[in-house]
Amino acid sequence: MYTDFFWPSRRGVGESDGRVKYFDPVMLAGRTPAEVVYEEKLREDAIRRQVTGFVRWDHSTGMSVPRLTARLAVLGLEPGRPRLMG
Repeated sequence: MYTDFFWPSRRGVGESDGRVKYFDPVMLAGRTPAEVVYEEKLREDAIRRQVTGFVRWDHSTGMSVPRLTARLAVLGLEPGRPRLMG
């Protein structure tokens, strides 16, 4: 499975989702919003069994430094300079 974000040092996953995946007919691809939510739940359950932390945020949280910082703190992540893994 692929996730939006994965922090190996924390074995933590971050998923950023917006409303569009639940309401846009193209994104729904013939499914109901309830089916999309249920599929997402099954996927998240499978991921959670493999990691120690999992957080979600929506677009407005992702665009707010204080709110995103607070959300990522749940994984033990602290603000800092971006670093590339070697």
